Amino acid sequence: VGKATCSVTLNSTADMNLTYPSTGTRTASSSHGGTLSVSSSNTNVATVTIANGTITVTAGTTAGEATITVKCAGTTNYNEATATFKVVVTAGSFAITVTNESGAYDGNEKAIKVKSNLAGVTIVYGTTTSYGSTAVSSATANTDYAIAKATNASTTTIYYKASKAGYKDVTGSATLKIDKVELTVTAENKSVTYGDNL
Repeated sequence: VGKATCSVTLNSTADMNLTYPSTGTRTASSSHGGTLSVSSSNTNVATVTIANGTITVTAGTTAGEATITVKCAGTTNYNEATATFKVVVTAGSFAITVTNESGAYDGNEKAIKVKSNLAGVTIVYGTTTSYGSTAVSSATANTDYAIAKATNASTTTIYYKASKAGYKDVTGSATLKIDKVELTVTAENKSVTYGDNL
């Protein structure tokens, strides 16, 4: 007597679309109650677990596609069987807020400050579009970091790139401009009588 054919049933075989760092779920069952296991073709894109028939897929830090395979183990009487679905992962996003203190010279230090709404972001910055090697590493969320400072009249343009694994880079530039001010000279009024010494 030949072995019977097992089947794996998924509640959906449509593509699962995830944005890092989200998760998604599917349910699975086997025709004869056999043990189910799951695997991902690319664990950098997505990892997967199964418990009590619920499949949980977690987006990885690499955007792309992965195939999730659900396998029903073979037994003495049943051949193994598989079912698959595709996961498409896109990079997450975060925001950078720039504060620019440009203005007229007043003797006080002014700055360009940046902050991220996400913790752990690395911000590289410099005076060219290649950014340079100066960086804020593992920034604290919602904390200002000065990427340019000046006190005297000047103009400086700073380019920055903020990045974190799993997320789209945020790039931009800002110009710190401190304007010269007019020097005002006020003469003191004095009265003298002709012939007197000044």
